[in-house]
Amino acid sequence: MKRILGLVIVLGLVSALVLGLVETLSLMAQEVKHGNLEVDEIAKGIKLELMLIPAGKFNMGFSATETKVSPSLFEKQHEITITKPFFMGKYEVTQAQWEAIMGKDTLSFFKGPRLPVYSVSWNDCQEFIQELNRKTKGGYRLPTEAEWEYACRAGTTTLYSFGDKVTTKDVNCQETWGEIKMTTYAAEKKVTDRNKALGIKVNDPLAGTVIIYEKPFAVGSYKPNAFGLYDMHGNVAEWCNDWYDSSLNYGKATDPKGPVTGRNRVIRGGDFNSDPESLYSAGRGESDKPYSRGDYGFRLVRDK
Repeated sequence: MKRILGLVIVLGLVSALVLGLVETLSLMAQEVKHGNLEVDEIAKGIKLELMLIPAGKFNMGFSATETKVSPSLFEKQHEITITKPFFMGKYEVTQAQWEAIMGKDTLSFFKGPRLPVYSVSWNDCQEFIQELNRKTKGGYRLPTEAEWEYACRAGTTTLYSFGDKVTTKDVNCQETWGEIKMTTYAAEKKVTDRNKALGIKVNDPLAGTVIIYEKPFAVGSYKPNAFGLYDMHGNVAEWCNDWYDSSLNYGKATDPKGPVTGRNRVIRGGDFNSDPESLYSAGRGESDKPYSRGDYGFRLVRDK
């Protein structure tokens, strides 16, 4: 009798351990944490990696030295306090993530599961976020402009999060401004290996030229900043939640959310068609209206 009772107890313990292991694995499938990294499974086999951004203070905008670049375009520097830590997407939202949540293809010209989704409007982003929050635990949103610059700088005070100079070895952008690059047929063989790898060539017999289009790279193709965020400069420009304010000269502020109304929405970071001067940490852009798509993508934020 004692042996039977002992066997029952052992079997009970094993069963409890197995159930506990299954439950643990199930929870791990939903949410995995590694230090400052949090991984959410937003759809079957589709994960969203988020980095924990600490609370803190920073000077938003360009310093007196930096404004010498173009004083008329940049707001005066002002101290911003971010009172609470938050999670921000380690990468820009990808086409695989978009299609998994929206159930449809993207409008992006260049296709690929690891490519950032782009050619999306601010309103498109809101539809994605609404659907994402419906299908998950929720809490996702676009970053405020202040949160975006704070996360981009990652404690730095230089023009870029990795210094005052940038090349196409550091980010996906153009070395000089322009949506397309053109070269004569005679000079085609001089096209760099980089440009050959970047895009397609469209022959135009009438113009006698070869048009080389830039395009986005797979997310994470370059080094991250100090917060572990990739492609904060270049690749695709990123929507912020704020209405655009041309001055932003509101002095010290705590967790600012931008104007309460406006016509244009804020765009940050520049894109693969941008020149290096458009990729500054403090650089600001705007859409002509929330319906604009362009080379615009986005990354997500979730409150801690």
